[in-house]
Amino acid sequence: MIKISIIIPVYNKERFLDKCIQSVLDSPLKEFEIICIEDGSTDGSKELLQEIQKDNSSITVFTNEKNRGAAYSRNIGITHAKGKYIMFLDADDYLDTNALEIYYETMEKSQAQGCFIRFQISSDHASNETGIIHEYKDVYRGLDLLDRFVNNNENFLYACNAIWQREFLLENKIQFKNTKIGEGGLLILEGLLKAERVVCSNFAGYHYMINPTSTNKGKDAFQESAIGQLKQLIFMIKHLKADTENREIANFLDWYIKKNIGGITNLRLAENQYTEKGFSKPEDIVLLSLIQGNYLERKLQIEDRIESILKRKKKVYLYGAGYETAAAIRYCHRMGIEIVKIFVTSKENNPDNIYGFHVYEFDEKSVDDFSVPFLITAHKKHQGAIIRTLRKKGILNIAAAV
Repeated sequence: MIKISIIIPVYNKERFLDKCIQSVLDSPLKEFEIICIEDGSTDGSKELLQEIQKDNSSITVFTNEKNRGAAYSRNIGITHAKGKYIMFLDADDYLDTNALEIYYETMEKSQAQGCFIRFQISSDHASNETGIIHEYKDVYRGLDLLDRFVNNNENFLYACNAIWQREFLLENKIQFKNTKIGEGGLLILEGLLKAERVVCSNFAGYHYMINPTSTNKGKDAFQESAIGQLKQLIFMIKHLKADTENREIANFLDWYIKKNIGGITNLRLAENQYTEKGFSKPEDIVLLSLIQGNYLERKLQIEDRIESILKRKKKVYLYGAGYETAAAIRYCHRMGIEIVKIFVTSKENNPDNIYGFHVYEFDEKSVDDFSVPFLITAHKKHQGAIIRTLRKKGILNIAAAV
């Protein structure tokens, strides 16, 4: 009996592929199969897979005629898998030697439909544990675990975050949605909504490698990441709208929007790009407008005292690049207040512009007029540090959006 099917989509990962596959082959648990889906690579990955497969009967390789993306490739793997459980592994990541054995035993002991795991995020310079950080010792209903994840602000919306019972995925017709980035989160969410028995493993046996050439791990993927986030959110709204009176689902949607709305609100696509990127018209575009507009407008809150100062000065510096910033831009436009500049602490992982406003990395030399107030629109957890930094630079006219 095949105990676990490990599904690996492969696209231009020749450099990492041997280490990835060898980490599975080294497992003391031998009743596994490796399903690799070669996705139109141009770097020699296809030839390397063929070479590795010659000496390993546990490896099956499927080949896409052209590059179709990880979601399409993983679905091929699900269709052909024969294992009792299914695990997804990226071709530039790898497993600890004992990972398969530990995860299999966890699933068997709990008779769970899904098991969430911890990551070691690794690079050439450092490694730290992430993913599911808190301990969850019981067997949970999927909705209950979703609520706990949200309340603890866990990172759990990745394809490789969980191992699933194959029959559970097939019986519930759970597959990856066809989106370039964010497809993993949709499958994870669907699994949690339908599962009655889910557990978590404290063993961080999955090594998630920071690779600058990866399709979803580099800064150049900002637009694709925002598209993936938007598709996730539209899927959630469409499929969960009948259940928004359910406290856990309402709590999740609110958390997800706040966590990701910064990237979504900065997404700008030409009219013809919506269909090219896989959005249906006009429903998805209407939802995008609602997400980018009404929700944010309603969420921005400014104290009356600060509002009177802004109205009097008619100018403001904004500090932050998240969803509060997008709302502040609309507010200033409506009130006739000039936005002098938008600052962030670091340009890394932040957009270059928001609604046409260039985003600057903060430097007091870039402040043209110290009498113009600063409105801090960054996340609340960063506001205190930002205010202290500004005051040290001699900037005293500061307020924070609440």
